[in-house]
Amino acid sequence: MPSVKEIYHKIDDVRIEADTINLNVDGLEALASTQQADVAAIKTDIANGVTINQPVAVTDNNGSLTVDGTVTADSNRGNLTAASTQSITTGGTHQQVFASNASRKFLLVQNLSDTDMYLGIGFNPSDTTPAGLLLSKNGGGVVFESNYIPTSEIRIVCATTGKVFVALEG
Repeated sequence: MPSVKEIYHKIDDVRIEADTINLNVDGLEALASTQQADVAAIKTDIANGVTINQPVAVTDNNGSLTVDGTVTADSNRGNLTAASTQSITTGGTHQQVFASNASRKFLLVQNLSDTDMYLGIGFNPSDTTPAGLLLSKNGGGVVFESNYIPTSEIRIVCATTGKVFVALEG
């Protein structure tokens, strides 16, 4: 590895006549401290759940990963915007669970009753045909997250009035 003196000698405008060079390492220590703080902030974001919202290239280098691209932490991950326990208002008639929502990032609907329910995503479900996603009695449910989250209106139907379900949206 060439010395600092050898490197500077190769640059035409710089001449070094001394045999040694004294470096002020305060600037380097400050830079290292800043980088350590950045790494600590990234570790905190990872612990809190980050999302990568831009394409990146990740390369495995025998156990360590190299990331080439832009990674952005999404601090809003996991925040619910609506959470409720609801009941069927009129048996056999579909009802709205959530309006369409273009910014939806999470959706969960679970049947807490002793009667099957059907969920319609962007359409009106039916309990007589039956049409829709079956939410089986006693805990059947559906979760949408990650790569597919429907943004259209969510509707539900059950044959019996008063049956209960839980609905979460984020």
